[in-house]
Amino acid sequence: MKKNKAIALVILILLSKNIYSQNALQGCIKDASKNLPLRGATIYIPDLKTGAYSDSLGNYAIKNIPAGNYLIETSLIGYGKVIETILIKGITQKNYMLVQFATSLNDLTITGVLSATEKQNNPVSIGLMSYKDLLENSSTNVIDAATKVPGVFAITDGQSISKPVIRGLGYNRVLTINDGVEQVDQAWFDEFGIEADPDAVNRYEILKGPASLAYGSDAIAGVVNLIPEQPLPEGQTKGDILFNYQTNNGLINNMGHIAGTKNGISWSARVDNIMAHAYRDKYDGYVLNSQFSNFNADATIGLHRKWGYTQLHTGYFDMRTGIVDGTRDSATGILERQVAYPDLNGGAPSYEIPTEQEQKSYTPFTIKQRIRHTKIVWDNSIAVGDGRITGIFSWQKNQRQEANDPTIPNTPNIYYSSNAATYDVRYISAVVNGFNISGGVNGVYQSSKSLGTLLLIPNYIFSRSADLSSQTKK
Repeated sequence: MKKNKAIALVILILLSKNIYSQNALQGCIKDASKNLPLRGATIYIPDLKTGAYSDSLGNYAIKNIPAGNYLIETSLIGYGKVIETILIKGITQKNYMLVQFATSLNDLTITGVLSATEKQNNPVSIGLMSYKDLLENSSTNVIDAATKVPGVFAITDGQSISKPVIRGLGYNRVLTINDGVEQVDQAWFDEFGIEADPDAVNRYEILKGPASLAYGSDAIAGVVNLIPEQPLPEGQTKGDILFNYQTNNGLINNMGHIAGTKNGISWSARVDNIMAHAYRDKYDGYVLNSQFSNFNADATIGLHRKWGYTQLHTGYFDMRTGIVDGTRDSATGILERQVAYPDLNGGAPSYEIPTEQEQKSYTPFTIKQRIRHTKIVWDNSIAVGDGRITGIFSWQKNQRQEANDPTIPNTPNIYYSSNAATYDVRYISAVVNGFNISGGVNGVYQSSKSLGTLLLIPNYIFSRSADLSSQTKK
């Protein structure tokens, strides 16, 4: 009995040493042509959400890393990005020589898969859109921005309402991932858009084709993955202020964001507001009731240690938007709005054409919606030997109200409220002969109730679970 206890103790000590021994990646980064040190280069490990900057001598160090094979990104503005997989076990030395303004075929990293990998090693076709691309292209909602990727289109009903279409399939054939978890909301009809804030998205990854192996049957056409900004490298603090104005629709976008990492604790906070009046086209002038406004607030705090990381994220999205119904005056063809229903005596409904001043108002007319989406996400990665266990869990509350009676314009007669929970737990093995193997389970549970006077969708409970397994080349 004592012998068995001694053996178990030795195994536990060896396992603990393997998991929690000091592992670090360090080295020096220089200019390839001048052989001079480069300051401010970024070295980042996407799977661990951690990294570092090089100092004035070009030296960098990332400490408290669980042992294993990781994809490492090394970049600096004006230099070609270097992406490679490195085995980190103990103190690992890696020096870099960056080439000025070089481009390479493997400078794209995919993070919205089981384990971060280079684009050409991923078997599913993926379209990418970086934060720089987002700033260079104007859009009014989170899905319109994704349509800049080839093969991605949108069903649009106004400026704030767009639903993704990939290779001709949309609705419940395309899955939206936001903040690392499935977006669970009420998105049954054309006028039910995706409740996500474009200012909170740092990059897009569009999986085009069957991705149901990893994401379930709802992803048979593909996945729109909205990826937030990663935590900053150790010792860094950054603040952003964004102001955007568009002349066609008077869109005003204000955003403030601050983030930092100190002693392995990362944090981030963001507040923004977007509003726009009716947009104009060459046929109708101002398009009636296309006004919208949305407010978003989110915060993240994370802990990074040699056993891995744990991160908690919370967000609140609140949008008020008009719905373009296309009613026109029979004589002139001008868009008009209904101001009264037929009376009990058989009187005809009445309509009117809004003034230009009303069209330039930021307040939608009836018909209008108010959509609120509250989310809490808990993201974890824990080292187990040379592999790791990842677990990401979420709770989401979605509230969708619609008012379409002009006699009571501020009273919603359609009101859906849902609560949902998602989970995704996986084991990702160490790399063996260039491959790693992963397996796990994921699922979603949603309970939806109708709280309005008009019932379009019955109350329901929805659940789905799936077993996951895959083999990825590193």
